Amino acid sequence: MISRPLRVLVVGGIERLDVHYRQREDGVEIDTVFHDGPMLGGRIESADGVVVITNVVSHTAVQKVARIARHRGTPVMRVHGAGLSKVRRTIDALVEQIAHQG
Repeated sequence: MISRPLRVLVVGGIERLDVHYRQREDGVEIDTVFHDGPMLGGRIESADGVVVITNVVSHTAVQKVARIARHRGTPVMRVHGAGLSKVRRTIDALVEQIAHQG
């Protein structure tokens, strides 16, 4: 069996904080998408969990995340606010949730 790092997708947020959203020292891979587009579906499908920053992404993107994640059984956490500490806490909570499921 080939193991790979846990992958978390962050949808929405502030683009200038991208490098900070992605910083982790525990091997968890963070992917970010700031806008809805044709690549969003594939990136959701390759994620082990998704964080959606609801106040800085379109309602269409939030709905797409919910639909695809529900279909795949992928956990989703929503956060209202794109501040770095809030997003990091949500990512941490999601990683913890995934770790307890598996």
